[in-house]
Amino acid sequence: MMEMTERANLGVRMKHLLLLEDELPLREIFRITIEMLDRKIKLHEFGKADDAVPFIKERWEDINLYVLDIRVPGDLDGFGLAKEIRSVDKDTPIILTSAFAKPPKTELDEYNIKWMAKPWHLMEIPDKIVPLMSDDAKDEVKDDTETD
Repeated sequence: MMEMTERANLGVRMKHLLLLEDELPLREIFRITIEMLDRKIKLHEFGKADDAVPFIKERWEDINLYVLDIRVPGDLDGFGLAKEIRSVDKDTPIILTSAFAKPPKTELDEYNIKWMAKPWHLMEIPDKIVPLMSDDAKDEVKDDTETD
């Protein structure tokens, strides 16, 4: 398997997606879907927002998309993490997800966050992810937040 530097030498630009999901079966479904979708997407998986914070602080400029479950163990939940991300990065797309209550649209709009309700459907993941992984997604992230 080629290393990242070898891929860079071939002109392949890796994209980075950070997934915050505490349920291992859902992380596995998401990982398999992403691997089948695009081999140029590097998935960084975390089960706790607290564990993701140091990685984000170090690599936030490399991340192309965040998919954050709201209800995760630890001191910080997914929405709190999204707010922290927005304090340093106003442009990278963020999708919040949960099987529980959707945050108010006013809060999603205030932090420029999209919504994807659980349970996820396999066909829904590519439909939500692909447009937000494009090179212009940071410029287009201001579009309307869907209601689910």
